Amino acid sequence: MSHRPTLAILALVLSFAAAACGGGTDATAESPASEEATAAADGLVVVTTTNILADLTDRLVGDHGTVTALMPVGADPHSFQLSSAQGQQLLDADIVVANGLGLEEGMLDALESAAEEGVEVVSLAETVTTLEEGHAEEEDHAEEDHSEEDHAEEEGHAHEHDHADGDPHFWMDPDRVAEAIEDLALHLAEVDDSATEDEWAARAEVLVAELHELDEEVEEILSVVADDRRVLVTNHDSYDYFADAYDFEVLGTVIPGGGTLAEPSAADLEILVEDIRDAGVTAIFTETTDPSRLAEVVAEEVGEEIAVVQLVGGSLTDADGPAATYADYMRHNATLIADALG
Repeated sequence: MSHRPTLAILALVLSFAAAACGGGTDATAESPASEEATAAADGLVVVTTTNILADLTDRLVGDHGTVTALMPVGADPHSFQLSSAQGQQLLDADIVVANGLGLEEGMLDALESAAEEGVEVVSLAETVTTLEEGHAEEEDHAEEDHSEEDHAEEEGHAHEHDHADGDPHFWMDPDRVAEAIEDLALHLAEVDDSATEDEWAARAEVLVAELHELDEEVEEILSVVADDRRVLVTNHDSYDYFADAYDFEVLGTVIPGGGTLAEPSAADLEILVEDIRDAGVTAIFTETTDPSRLAEVVAEEVGEEIAVVQLVGGSLTDADGPAATYADYMRHNATLIADALG
């Protein structure tokens, strides 16, 4: 079958490419935390790359130290670039908690330099059961027993796989986040003289239990979506872990690959339009940290009633928003998906 790109899609692809050449709008943005806050920290000085990781890490660290996120609210993790002051924050930290697997595309050199200078840098995505980018596994998550014993027995544990080409968006599955928290507690114990490994493990156990409860809550929110409606079209390839965890299929993405910096082709978008029509998809999901105009044009090209639903992306919202914490983030996005597809 011949796929002939329409003028609207061609124009949007060209404008998207031009915008990409111009760089991201959040480059070198300052995080809310200051250098002084980091320097004055009581106890461990912990720096995280994303604010999603900061929220989770802060719940684990508690009063044992201060946690600072480098990326401010609304930053795209794929395009964010450090300021010189933030680069120094990395070097001053006792431990740096990164996502890893290439998520922080604009920070890779800085993270490598910090590690070379002797800073403990932990890449959490490399401590969990990873998926290959663009290949969500088909598992019936709803029937899984979410006990720690089952997680320990899962084939493909972090220490048994090479994650060089893995999908970095692991935080879309609370059970995988629980895996990462258990590993992070071990690293924190190594750099903290004020608490034992057993004490850190006990702190992690509390958070892990909360994450498994959150996973069950998300399952319940999504239970209104029928099996034949569990099909996702997203702005970029960031929902494979979510699909794997909650028994969805990712039909396609507007921007190719797991990052937001790639340039889609008009031909690929035309194929996506036809796939959406054939599958009867009724929603395209964009994210707050991604440009959504291409998704809107794809929806217009479908020519049928289809919603463009904005989920919260690679950043939490501010305190007044619907996703100020990781738990709220997962509940909010699951609710939007359930409302759109249920």
